[in-house]
Amino acid sequence: MDGQNETRPEAKAASPKTQETTAMAKKTALMMVAFALLATSGGGPAGAVEEPTITLPTKTVTTIAESVSTEVTTTEIINEIEVGMWYVIRSTVPLFVLDAPRGSFSIVSGPSTVDGVFAGGDGGPETKVFGTDQSTYLIQGLKPCTAELILIPQGVTDRMSIERHMLTVTGPQPPPDDDDDPPEDDPEDDPEDEDDPPEDDPVVVESFRVIFVKESSATLNPAQTAIPAAKVIRDYLNAETTVDNDVAGWREYDPDQDAVNDEPTMRALWEAVQGKLLPAPCLVIEVNGHATVMPFPADVDECMETLRKFNGEQNDQ
Repeated sequence: MDGQNETRPEAKAASPKTQETTAMAKKTALMMVAFALLATSGGGPAGAVEEPTITLPTKTVTTIAESVSTEVTTTEIINEIEVGMWYVIRSTVPLFVLDAPRGSFSIVSGPSTVDGVFAGGDGGPETKVFGTDQSTYLIQGLKPCTAELILIPQGVTDRMSIERHMLTVTGPQPPPDDDDDPPEDDPEDDPEDEDDPPEDDPVVVESFRVIFVKESSATLNPAQTAIPAAKVIRDYLNAETTVDNDVAGWREYDPDQDAVNDEPTMRALWEAVQGKLLPAPCLVIEVNGHATVMPFPADVDECMETLRKFNGEQNDQ
């Protein structure tokens, strides 16, 4: 009995040591994993890409299953938008967003509040607020085309983690052809109507470009929110502004917009008005190389009146 009493304390004494050794081994293993993650900073984000962290605009599609004659509702990623429509990408990790061919899309990152027409929205002008818990990227088609969006997570080390999406931008096809005609037709028509136009409209409009300057984080009143998202405005701009490399000559810029990747003419115009911009929102209109900065229109009607006036149509109203 005494022998048994002597061995029991030894068994109890050994148990804490065994537990301590096991705990130390686990702690060491966790530290090694942590150091490995810190040492491979690119590995962290790359690993996160394997999760569904990148969210694209979607739409609900309802079909009839012939086998059971019932409706089946599915969600599909939107792969077609209109010119001027916002295509919003959200990601839990920062992305490098590229387009191919380059210049097919306007790509803006960071804004939390955005006005306009959105892919997957209700089809009309909306104001959307995006939380800061994820990175936000606003894609806008500049011209009718089919191009590729390339989404590269920051720190990616695996090519399989890069996402690619084909996106088609639609728009009225005749207007791009008409863009070349009206500037030629109007100068020809004006001299023929020598009774009226010479005094009121002596200037032939050879170039016509427009920039809407809006603070992305600001919320405008309902009448101004529809500018330039309203269809009548977008259709007019797509048809009438000067085209550069098949891209209509109008933009919607944040006051601190970086236009380094834009068309040379639009980039030069944006640089030229930097010291002249009014507090946002405001409007920039360029005619024949001369840029005018003015207050933002009060509503869609005033916007259209201003655009037509600068485009040499004030005598048509």
